[in-house]
Amino acid sequence: MVPHNIFISKLERYGFDERTVQWVSSWLVGHIQRMSVNSSMSKRRSVITGVPQQSVMGLVLFNILINDIDSGTESLWMTPS
Repeated sequence: MVPHNIFISKLERYGFDERTVQWVSSWLVGHIQRMSVNSSMSKRRSVITGVPQQSVMGLVLFNILINDIDSGTESLWMTPS
């Protein structure tokens, strides 16, 4: 799970405008969930990581998150001999 602040900082770093960053931030922040196990319900808790499941926006944020996954790495195949 990725904390929401990492998603927001990546959007800012990639140059998304302030309005878009605010929209995504307000979409992520404020979600509450609880769990049910054997008919017993947990207390409601704020969700501070991840994105709502089955959302297109989740896929977009995932792509943004992994966009720079290879930065700082070097391929052995591309190293000059």
